[in-house]
Amino acid sequence: MLSVRRVAHVCPILGEKMYVVEIEEAPLRVVVDSKLAVAGLKLRYKRVACDERKCTIRSYCAQAPLLDGENVRVVGVLNRVECPRGFHLALVELVPAE
Repeated sequence: MLSVRRVAHVCPILGEKMYVVEIEEAPLRVVVDSKLAVAGLKLRYKRVACDERKCTIRSYCAQAPLLDGENVRVVGVLNRVECPRGFHLALVELVPAE
């Protein structure tokens, strides 16, 4: 949370005071080609083309909550990952590019 505004609003449903807060979006952890794992790099996201159902990193790869072509920026490189299909991949943190 970045800040809380001082002015309170009354919720019409609950009848309680509510405050507006400013937040920062958390980065998404996804797997990308290891050549793209550079902090600060802006790129168009491309999903790793893989249909391996029993892979331990599948949630970071094929099920990432991004669409192909979305503009993103690498904010952190976490580590290289072992891919059962032999792809050279790295786990990174991405945020929408501005």
